[in-house]
Amino acid sequence: MLYQESKGRSEIAANGLVDSSDAVSTPSAQGTGLIQAFQSAARMDALRRNPDYGKYVSQLVAAGYFQGHIEGSQAWKELEEAAARAFVENLRNEFVLAFNFKMIQY
Repeated sequence: MLYQESKGRSEIAANGLVDSSDAVSTPSAQGTGLIQAFQSAARMDALRRNPDYGKYVSQLVAAGYFQGHIEGSQAWKELEEAAARAFVENLRNEFVLAFNFKMIQY
């Protein structure tokens, strides 16, 4: 089951993942805003289940990356999203390097 299928629109709006007005607005707004919010929430949910990502965030906290913001605050979420993009990009780069190295060996 996909993340968005397990959550009701009102629950997602209540958790701050989308503006509550988007949940009851026009179909075109639902088609873009909600989908993007669902995708972002699902991506972050998947990352948070990754033990390496958990260690990464812990290291960021210890280094003061979140600048004393409270976990779950808007500022924290924005900083975490930027950190998550960097984490995923690093994983992609590692995968490409490992793949290229394997190809060279053959």
